[in-house]
Amino acid sequence: MQPSIEQMEQELNRLYWLDSRRYLERLNMIKGMGYKVLRNARGRHKIETDFSHGEYDLQCYENAIKKYKADPKTYSLDDVERKLGLNKRKYKMEYKGYKASIKFDESDGIYVGEVIEIEDIIAFHCESEEEIEDVFHRAIDNYLERKKLVP
Repeated sequence: MQPSIEQMEQELNRLYWLDSRRYLERLNMIKGMGYKVLRNARGRHKIETDFSHGEYDLQCYENAIKKYKADPKTYSLDDVERKLGLNKRKYKMEYKGYKASIKFDESDGIYVGEVIEIEDIIAFHCESEEEIEDVFHRAIDNYLERKKLVP
């Protein structure tokens, strides 16, 4: 049984502060189910129906997620998204040992990136494809600079 929108919002609000990896997985899954996820100024999540990307075959998506959870070494979330056509114009980058996943957000017309495989949340965005690498490098450099300041 699929959880209600209110239950999904509560789970996102809880995971946002407790577990960034599970938060991002859940966020991607909710978006793949055809919902738009918004955050207000207080950091609270609001989930709305989003049909801008067309109808998704929910059963196919759920089966792909089950395969990923059963064998994450063989299947990745990228594979699931690629199979369903959810990751159009997706990029991967690496800088100073940090890896990033960058996607083009068609609704806002910007590139949105996040650093993956770390516990902290590092996100960045830019308006053109030419800026992606520079913005990613600046985000990592700023992160490393802040880490030096924290005892």
